[in-house]
Amino acid sequence: MSGALIEYISGEVAFTEITIDLAAGTNIINWTYNKDPRASEGQDKGFIRNLVFTPPAVVTPPPTPITPVRSNSSGGGSLGWMMLCLFGLMVRLRTKI
Repeated sequence: MSGALIEYISGEVAFTEITIDLAAGTNIINWTYNKDPRASEGQDKGFIRNLVFTPPAVVTPPPTPITPVRSNSSGGGSLGWMMLCLFGLMVRLRTKI
């Protein structure tokens, strides 16, 4: 619709309601009044009233619940390996003496 003429009014007319659906993104709306130099009767003005802009509703998805991660293992395995290594080191040192 960029650059498109949406509505044209000529002469004295009653107020008319117009609804325009705009494309997503940036839009420029322009109202232009051109005086007809051949006519001198009338008010020579245009009116815009009750202009309403209703932005589209933004739907945000509900947050995803965070499920705690439960571990079935314990840190005791590391301690067991350290004890085994310490025991092996003690045995080795005793055999060298």
